Amino acid sequence: WGESIGETIGYRIRHEAIVSNRTRIEVVTEGVLLRLLGQNPDLEGIGCICFDEFHERSIESDLAFALCLHLKRQRRLAARLVIMSATFGTLAEQVSGLLGNARTIISEGRCFPVQVLYTGALRLTDWEPQG
Repeated sequence: WGESIGETIGYRIRHEAIVSNRTRIEVVTEGVLLRLLGQNPDLEGIGCICFDEFHERSIESDLAFALCLHLKRQRRLAARLVIMSATFGTLAEQVSGLLGNARTIISEGRCFPVQVLYTGALRLTDWEPQG
């Protein structure tokens, strides 16, 4: 696409990072975000934190969100928080309330017809590997 990973967009996971001084967007795991919060509690130099797939809860993502929310309320975190989920449902109102009645943007996706075919039970005793 004309640019290597680590140029404008990079990533950081445990024991691996592909970023440069030109990186503007860095995708990190919840564990890496928690470590960043421990090393740089005010997250200086970070303009926005996006929590994607927010409905997929984990202890790491909940803790990272709680710490970021705490820092925002103390006005120590300048970064914007963006919370995204394809299946937010009523959780969107609760999260908006936690963020001081933040604006909620809803984007309707397209629906496609789905055909369900039942082929009967698979009997593994009849299965033979091919090749």
